[in-house]
Amino acid sequence: MLNLQSLIIVASLAGVLLISGCATLNYGEPYDMSNISLKTERSRFAKVDRVNIYKQQEGTLIRGEVRRNFYGRGTIPGHVDIELTDSTGKSVFKEKTYSRHTSLRSHYADFSIKIPFPVAKGSHLRIVHHDGGHREDCVKNDQKG
Repeated sequence: MLNLQSLIIVASLAGVLLISGCATLNYGEPYDMSNISLKTERSRFAKVDRVNIYKQQEGTLIRGEVRRNFYGRGTIPGHVDIELTDSTGKSVFKEKTYSRHTSLRSHYADFSIKIPFPVAKGSHLRIVHHDGGHREDCVKNDQKG
């Protein structure tokens, strides 16, 4: 049988867990998307969806989802290329990232990447999902022109 002190400790811990489980994540202040051009490209298996850009103290956070083009579950093969160009078309950031599944029963996976500087007005953000590994898939696309 629990004594009063143990009961208070257990109740306090349960309350802390309940409150922290309901807390929302703060990614930062959302960017005004009317000042940024966003282009996404799909692959055979998946499309890029629900892209959000957030201002942070350390720079910029880009988050989004990769969703299957067809019904199915499990890992979505491939990777995501993210390129940011300024208003003149000069590339200022280019990175590859992989999507992460929250559950293997899900039809989508999340991706996120941090850019160490703020995104300027008039910038162009291009996010592309590739089916294969970086080298094999991107080389084929580069050869197409």
